[in-house]
Amino acid sequence: MQPASSRWKWTAKVDFVIAVCLGALSLACVHISNSAAEDAVQRYGRNVDSGVWEYVIAELYLAPLTLLFGLAALALSRNWRGGSYVHWVAIGAIFGLPFIDYALLF
Repeated sequence: MQPASSRWKWTAKVDFVIAVCLGALSLACVHISNSAAEDAVQRYGRNVDSGVWEYVIAELYLAPLTLLFGLAALALSRNWRGGSYVHWVAIGAIFGLPFIDYALLF
């Protein structure tokens, strides 16, 4: 195997940082969703849809992006053949996932 170019190694590091940040943001959104639901139960005695949008964002947008960027970082750092393609799919998913999620939800 040939060593990966320094450009792709740098891109793998950036993809890893993005994956970690997206993962932390996803966990934060789930925590905010749970807090909003608990607050609604304390205030009104029941919960209908408090925190649902935070949960939808975490599960349908941030979690898949975390997995894609993590896979891209792994593929680029291991110099896999399709690593650059996975990277560009992850970049495209940033803009494409909202449309796919909208089509699935409505």
